[in-house]
Amino acid sequence: MSTRLDERIEVLGARIDELPAWLDTDIHKLAVEIRSLGIRVTRLEHHITDMHNEVNSIEKHLDAIGENLRLLVEQSSSELGNFALKS
Repeated sequence: MSTRLDERIEVLGARIDELPAWLDTDIHKLAVEIRSLGIRVTRLEHHITDMHNEVNSIEKHLDAIGENLRLLVEQSSSELGNFALKS
């Protein structure tokens, strides 16, 4: 019985010795994938930042257009008022 138990222990020991290499390989693969995902996330963050900057630029242009339109309407109203007074 002891011999059989010893044999099983040897077999289990051999299997345990194989595990670290297998785990190490998988852990390495996961680490590579995580780094790759990190790079992709960083790229996405840069794209989002670029889009955010673009939106801010567009908002500034729209604000300027709105201000110009407001001034045009104000000027037109003033000119119409002046025209009405002259008539």
